[in-house]
Amino acid sequence: MHSLLYLDLSAGTSYSNPVIQQVKHQFPEVAILDLDIQSDELMLHFAKRLLHESGRAVICFNATESETGFGKLIPLLEELLQVQPNRLLLLLGQHARLQRMAQARPDLYFKQVLSVEEVIQEVTLYLG
Repeated sequence: MHSLLYLDLSAGTSYSNPVIQQVKHQFPEVAILDLDIQSDELMLHFAKRLLHESGRAVICFNATESETGFGKLIPLLEELLQVQPNRLLLLLGQHARLQRMAQARPDLYFKQVLSVEEVIQEVTLYLG
């Protein structure tokens, strides 16, 4: 099983997500979980479980709005920053703190992208 974990680090909420919509359309077999900085412990538990059960996983951090903290995602973030051979971490936009954390782990498969199209391209290359 392949998965996409989409983590919205912006303060606002959005009900329309072009990344998720396009991945669902192109890869209907990919399990998708969408979280934000207000997600509760149950959702974080599901995210960790999904990561452990996935053959390959793409984790996309959306930081396209003003930089915020990690909110309730911190316990999950610790898990995500562990080097795993079957994970790709993408940063859509810029988040200085997350970038520093990823750069401190040179073996982490981490890429910064600037557009939804680049996210879809990376997902296609990694999961396709």
